[in-house]
Amino acid sequence: MTVRVTEKPSPPSVSIERTELILGQLDQLPTLPVVAARLIELTSNNESCLDEVVSVVQSDAALSATLLGMVRRADMGVRGKELDLPRAVALLGFRQVRNVVLSAQLFGVFDSADVGDRTSETRTGIWKHNLAVACAAELLADRLNDPALRTEAFLCGLLHDIGKTALDCCMPKAYARVVEQVDREMRCICDVERAVFGLDHTMAGKRLATRWHLPESAIECIWLHHQDFDSLPSGVRFPKLIKTIHLGDHLVRSMGIGFSGYQHIENLNELADQLDLPRGTIDELIAQLPDRVAPLMDAIGLDHPTDAQSNRQRQADAMRELARANSELIDTNRKLTLESRCLAAISSFVELSPPTAHLGDTCSAAAGSVRALCQGKQALAFCADHAARCIHIGVAPDGYGRLRSTVCEWDPEERSRAFARSEFGAFVGTFVECNEASRDLWLRTFRSEPADPLWLFPISDDSSALTGVVVAAPETAILPLRANNRRWDALTGTLATALSASQSQRDSARMTEELVDLNRRFKCAQKELLHTSSISMIAAMAAGAAHEMHNPLSVISGRAQLELNRCDDEQTKHSLQVIVEQTNKTSEIIMDLMRYAKPDPPTPMLQKLAPLLDGLCQHWRSRFSLEEDQLLTDVHDPSATVYADPGQLQEILDALVTNAVEACAAESVSIKINSPSRASDETVRIVVMDNGVGMASDVLERAPDPFYSSRPAGRGRGLGLSRAQRMAEINDGKMQIESRPGIGTTITVSLPSSKRSS
Repeated sequence: MTVRVTEKPSPPSVSIERTELILGQLDQLPTLPVVAARLIELTSNNESCLDEVVSVVQSDAALSATLLGMVRRADMGVRGKELDLPRAVALLGFRQVRNVVLSAQLFGVFDSADVGDRTSETRTGIWKHNLAVACAAELLADRLNDPALRTEAFLCGLLHDIGKTALDCCMPKAYARVVEQVDREMRCICDVERAVFGLDHTMAGKRLATRWHLPESAIECIWLHHQDFDSLPSGVRFPKLIKTIHLGDHLVRSMGIGFSGYQHIENLNELADQLDLPRGTIDELIAQLPDRVAPLMDAIGLDHPTDAQSNRQRQADAMRELARANSELIDTNRKLTLESRCLAAISSFVELSPPTAHLGDTCSAAAGSVRALCQGKQALAFCADHAARCIHIGVAPDGYGRLRSTVCEWDPEERSRAFARSEFGAFVGTFVECNEASRDLWLRTFRSEPADPLWLFPISDDSSALTGVVVAAPETAILPLRANNRRWDALTGTLATALSASQSQRDSARMTEELVDLNRRFKCAQKELLHTSSISMIAAMAAGAAHEMHNPLSVISGRAQLELNRCDDEQTKHSLQVIVEQTNKTSEIIMDLMRYAKPDPPTPMLQKLAPLLDGLCQHWRSRFSLEEDQLLTDVHDPSATVYADPGQLQEILDALVTNAVEACAAESVSIKINSPSRASDETVRIVVMDNGVGMASDVLERAPDPFYSSRPAGRGRGLGLSRAQRMAEINDGKMQIESRPGIGTTITVSLPSSKRSS
């Protein structure tokens, strides 16, 4: 029984120069003997006669003696005195004579070198195999009933493995190592030859056959006899002959005759079917082949094994192959078990870490997968973020599948050096002993020493983010994993990809938030820039108007006042009075614009807020005829102070209260002024709330604009809120307006509570 173990061929490890050197040594081998060359020529010609063969054999006394001895041993009823070479050739037959002569001549070419016992045994085994294949090919040719095939079959079978003998003669010690490696590893002899020499025996045999000027049919069989029927090149001239040698080779190896090196034996009946041989042919050949080979081996002095010896040899080879296969299966089973655990760890990680998982959760899932792989008790995974100067730590999930993660500060310069010195780089995807840096992470996370040794499993040595897993596990569980470091590339790649994706997702979210904040600040800056630009335009306009209109208005007002003093007509006096009033109003508008655009520099001073508001409230109640319950004040901290220009602060509050009174109905005025700030606050807030009509969104957006008013004409110039906001800004404050139609308006003024350092 033959067990096939599939192995990946070893890549060639021999330089081109070495291969050319070996080919050069093949060219130094002896040439084909003259007798063999002449006999091949005669047997290739259908018109050759027996006398020509006798003449060739007579030229070699040793060959003549060999043929006469074969006749005597065959007991053909011929006495010694009656036997001569022509009669011996006639009794043996043309084909048998040719086979004996070719076998003896070719064996003699390579049998002269003095080599070691193992090499001599190997070379003898190769020739036994070649003789058996030659006889098997000839028997197959007889079954196929093809005269042309019958002429070439024996020669091609005899020479099919000539490359092995050639390599053995050129480099006996190296070929002995090839044979030992084939026996030890049960690998195809062609693969081992390529690994050692850079070429196999088929190429070596082809080179030698070409040098010997052998027939093209023999060259193709030597070169292609290992090829499957379906993979023969399309330009082959003798495909049927190659298939015959291929089948004969597998048949002889199945019988264990000679040495052929390890190779998978194909199904003989299937090969016979592809040659259209009748069923039962293989069994007949197996029965006939030993008797066909024995005379040839006797003729050239080779011992031929008995059936019992062949069976014992086949059984020993089978037992040795089974032992090797069993050892490989045990090793393969162990590796598959570890790979199964690796796949289970990857599956566990995928289940625990969805594509949109937080980076900390991804770390926790990674810790769980590595813990499952090495069957540890506890594990943590970390991802050091150099840009954010922090490290994300995830703890392996508990028995309920809950994930736990945290974020700690990270010193990239110190800790990166501590990790990169010993664990990362070349150790990614392997289990190594922890150093102080990774042990510090463990103690920081679990607050206790582990029961088992700590191991580090580096995942990525990315310069921007170091990632890895620290696991507590017995050394007996880690040793098999460390012996198969290359097996964990799939797990490492999965974890690295997922962690990188989580990092990218986190960075993307962070960038989105920053972009939103930048957009908000840009809008605010743009709005402030427009506001500043508007103020500058108003200032320029007011200055131009004051320069261009002040003198004409003064002239108009002066003339009107002179005429008013001299005029006695009441109607004319009234008209002149209107002119004076309107010119004065125009001058006031221009001055208001100037004060808004270029207000007087503030002279801030520290003031108590509560007394200030109490005094102003009395003034406002008197001015607007309000009851005490219609205007209320509430200062949260009586000791709170405000640092602003007193006059400008009063102007701000006057504008806000005036705006609140005008927004409310006369019979239902309700104004509240409060300050929720404390004395310790850097900013004090003054809130003015009313229950007036409120403002729609479009009105609210334009409320602080100068000269804008939603009230009917004649109710004001629209500078109240604008000037209040301007006064707040020059006192290092700001003003915010909130309003809803039908509910009321709330205006908050924020001012410094004390003098600031800058």
